[in-house]
Order: sequence, then structure tokens, then C-alpha cells
Amino acid sequence: MVAPIRVIAPYAELADMARDVIADLGADAAVTTGDLVVGLEGARAAVAEGAEVLVSRGGTALLLKRHLPCPVVEVGVTAYDLLRCLTSLPRGFAGKIGIVGYENVIRNAGLVGQAMNLQIALVTLTESARVADVLARAVTDGVEVVVGDAVTVRSAQEMGIPGLLITSGREAIEMALREAQRIFDVMRHERLRAAELKAILNSSYDGIVAVDQHNLIKLFNQRAAELFEVAEGKVLGLPVAAALGDRVPADLFSGDEQQQGRVQRVGDATVMVNRVPIYAEGALIGSVATFHDVTELQRAEQKVRRELHAKGLVAKHTLDDIATVSPVMGRVKDLAARYAVSDSTVLVQGESGTGKELFAQGIHNASPRRGGPFVAVNCGAIPESLLESELFGHVEGSFTGATKGGRAGLFELAHNGTIFLDEIGEMPLPLQSRLLRVLQEREVMRIGSDRVLPVNIRVIAATNRALEEEVAAGRFRADLFYRLNVLAIKVPPVRERPEDVPILLQRFLERLAAKRGRPAPEVGPELARALAAHAWPGNVREIKGFAERINLAAADGPIDLAALAELGLAGPGAAAGSGVGARPGADAAGGALRGDGADTVRLEGTLDELTGRIIERVLEAEGGNVTRAARRLGVDRTTLWRRLKK
Repeated sequence: MVAPIRVIAPYAELADMARDVIADLGADAAVTTGDLVVGLEGARAAVAEGAEVLVSRGGTALLLKRHLPCPVVEVGVTAYDLLRCLTSLPRGFAGKIGIVGYENVIRNAGLVGQAMNLQIALVTLTESARVADVLARAVTDGVEVVVGDAVTVRSAQEMGIPGLLITSGREAIEMALREAQRIFDVMRHERLRAAELKAILNSSYDGIVAVDQHNLIKLFNQRAAELFEVAEGKVLGLPVAAALGDRVPADLFSGDEQQQGRVQRVGDATVMVNRVPIYAEGALIGSVATFHDVTELQRAEQKVRRELHAKGLVAKHTLDDIATVSPVMGRVKDLAARYAVSDSTVLVQGESGTGKELFAQGIHNASPRRGGPFVAVNCGAIPESLLESELFGHVEGSFTGATKGGRAGLFELAHNGTIFLDEIGEMPLPLQSRLLRVLQEREVMRIGSDRVLPVNIRVIAATNRALEEEVAAGRFRADLFYRLNVLAIKVPPVRERPEDVPILLQRFLERLAAKRGRPAPEVGPELARALAAHAWPGNVREIKGFAERINLAAADGPIDLAALAELGLAGPGAAAGSGVGARPGADAAGGALRGDGADTVRLEGTLDELTGRIIERVLEAEGGNVTRAARRLGVDRTTLWRRLKK
């Protein structure tokens, strides 16, 4: 490996002394002997081999500085060196002594001569003057002895003039070598920092271009080279306008104000441009601009969305998917849209099957969190022993059967998004306490862990229970209820918006028919009246089940009650005098009633009286089994019990 420091010694004695000093210091340096042009050629060869710092003296040092780009450290001529040289004069010499050399050599020589009471003439060499001509003029001026460097002494002797060589002592050589080592260490440190900075800049997905106060390019990373389709080495040092032309805004690097969010085309890419001025000691010394490829951002966002969709952590529906012509339901949708812009907790209440999750998804997709995950969990469908682990996650070994390596809980998965807690009224009391802490602190702790994790989530909860009654009965925490009931939405049951039944049924029929590749059956006027007369205790879920029966059994064209009766699928309700029997509570799970008049319900009295007769008939058919009757009616068991208590 080539030594990074090279000593160019004008004379052999200096070369020998330099080798001794290098050995004593343990310096990583080498020595080349040569004066002036010979020394320059030797220095060029050393630089080509890898030398980075040169050391020389006198005229040779000046020549190296003029012709080579690397640092050159001079071996100084000290007063002690000159004193040592002058003491070699014959005792009693009283003639005129010419100290000849470049300014850097003879700078303080006159003071030494005065101190020794000698007659001194300082003769300064220049790069353009011939040494012989300078010496001739000095002799004419009365100089009898010449004192100088190797070239000067050699020329004087050729002219028959006595000459004394000023040699550099060990101290001067050691000082120069230490300075050369310091310069090399600084250069290496700066080179490492530059390499580190370049690696950091090239790892950026943004193109980065920095200019100085004259708009000359000083930094150009790899991403910028790719965006602008130019090589980094071809633009450094050039004016930005000449290097990049109209591919950057003409005024981008002008002025002393920040510029943010400018969008433009660069080749096939759409980029967002930001520019920041650079100040040092109060003065503008340049600026840096970043070019962010928006197309890359879009691809990254699409990838995240695909991953979330693969995990099922997306909301598929919007508020526009809620079909309604009911003024009551319209007001509820408007309220949900206003709530969407907030980040507060929402409590959605309504009977089973009314579409509470549809509202939750719609609120999420209308909120600023629409780009984040939507995590839905049914608190009543997961056993209590597993619900805590599902919600909060766990660390490895926290319990028997814990996942190896642990697992993140649903609160963590919902970070920067929304978590939908369906059937919140079914949540056990111990977990209600932990949920309350999440709502208060926005922090979770995995089971078996002692580390708290911050989560940025919005909570939407839903229930078909009357939570106020649950609080009064001690089955639901009052403080949790008040935390959840910040923004309240009550979804009306279908019986309170009968005008929506035909359009809901038609929408379900169209979706089902599209899957089968055939036209959707039409809801005729007679059927629409019958639909509106039915209580629909199963709400929208019951309508959907009814649509599935029609889609599979009905012929193409309008649907009427007679056609349904012929297929053995009576409608969910019938107008008086239609002659078609019905069991209003039946849905896909309960089956249809025969159209021959058997097992019918008398369509008289108020809606509550009609609903009561339906429930009695279904209970009778199921032998008094509440669970089976509830399933047949399309409602949950709790709802049926509450109706029976009335």
C-alpha cells in the first residue's frame, strides 16, 4: 500500500534526515529525492500512485504548490538553521554575504545577520527570474559569498562564487511531517464523513439537489440522477439552469423563502418539490431542493391498502351505501356524516339487523382516518377467555397456548385507524375496566408484558342493548358508558321506516341477480304494500334473507303475492283480503308459510298486537323454545325476552 505522505527532498542530506525522522515517528510516509523539475516529476508519480500530502522545501515546495492539486507542507528554514549555516564562515570574515532564496526561505534572515554583526544582503528569487542572472547582479552589488538552497549554491559554484547551503534541521522536518499527518487525518475524516453523507443521501427515495449562493450544483444524489436522467459527475459545479434546464421551475432556487408542495412533471414521473434556503452566520449560502416521486407514493399507498385488505382490516362500505328514502333515516345519515369529521368516540345503538356496522364503516370512510385500518370485533361472539388476548395481544409464554413470539392485539392493529367494537354490551366487566383505560390514555399493554404501547385509534362501539338499563342493573360500568356515549347514533328499526322496505328488497335482489348473471325480479305495487305492512322484527337482515328466497324461487318479471304463493313462498305480510296467508316473522332461517290458508296470522289490530300474535304463533310452533323462536324470527334471544316481558 502506497504511503499517503511523500517527502520530496531537494538534496540527499534532507532525504536521509527525513527517513530517520519518519522511522522515529512511525509515520506512514516515504521519501523521493529531487530538486525543482526533477522533484516535480517525482511528486507527480507519487500522487499517481496514491500519495495525498506532499512535504518539500524552498523553490521545490513552491513549484509543487503551483502544479499539483494536493496539499504541500513546507519544511521551514528556521533562524536556527540559518545561524548554523552562517557559523561555518571563516573566522573574522567581514565581506558582504548574499542570502539568496524565495520569500518563504529568506523571510527572517536579515534579523539573524544583524544579531551576528554581519554585512547581509537579501536577494529574493522569483519564479520568472533565472538564478544565474540574479546571482550576477548580486556579485555586481558586492556580494562575496552566497548563502541559499541547493539550486542557488550549485549555480553560484558554477559561477566561481563561494556558496553555503542552508540545510533544514531535524526539528523543522519533524514539524513538517507532523503537520502533514494532521492534514491527512483531517482529509480522511472529511472523506469518511462525505462517504457517509453520500450513502445517506443516496438511500433517500427523494431526489436531492443542493446549490451554492451562485446556483452552482454542489450536491446531486443518486435518486436525482435517476429522475433527471443525468450522471452525477456531469452536473456537479454547473449552474442548475444549464444542467437541468426547464425540468426544474425557473424560480425554484431564487429568493430566500421556503417553497413547499409544488407539483410538476419530470419525465414520466409526477414529483412534489420542496425547497429550503441554507444560511450560515446570517448569510444565505445556498439552498437544497427535494423531489418526491408522487407515483412512488401512490404505489406504496396501494401496497398498504392491498395488505390491509388481505388481512380484512378495511371498511368496504360508505354512508352512500345506506339506501333510504325515509326522512328519519336521512337525518341519522346526516348526523353520522357530521360525526365522521370528529375523532371522538361514537356509540351506535339499534336493534339487531338494523345495519350498525354499516354506519361504523361509513363513518370511518368519511373520516380523516379513511386511509388507516378498520378493525371490527364482535365482543359477544368471542369467548371471554379469548377476548382479552384478541383485544390487547400477548407476549410469548404469557399463558398456555400463547403464540410463539407473541402477537399484537386488535387495538395495535387499529393504530392510526378505527376499531369497531360490536355488541359492546356483551363485554365482561373485567374487560370493561381495561377498555376504559384505553379510551382514557390511548395506551395498551399486552398480556404478560410490562411495557405500555401508545395507540392512535378512534373507537366506534355498537349495541342492541339499552345500556342505560344495563348500567342501572350493574352489568355495565357507568364510567365506560359515559366514555362511549360521546357521540350517539340511534339507528331506527325497519318498522319505523316502512317506506325503505321496497327499495332495500330491490337492492338486495339486484345484487343477488348480478351474481347469477340474470335480470333482477321486480317488486310490484301489491308486494310493496304487503312489505310495508309487515313488522320486520329481523330488520334489514330479515329483508336480505327474504330477498335470497325470492331470487332463487321467483320467475323473471314483477313479483306479486300470487306468484309467491304458487311457489310456496308467501310474502312476509299480506294486505287484508288478499287471500294469501303469511307468517310475518319468517325469514331465510325460518322458512316460508304455505299459501293454502294454514298457519296464518290474523291481520287485525295495532302493530304491537300483530307482532304479539306472530311471536305467539312462532313460540307455539317451536314448542315454547325461546332460542329456536328467536332464530326463526331473525332476532337475538335478548330482544325476544324483552318483547315477551311486555
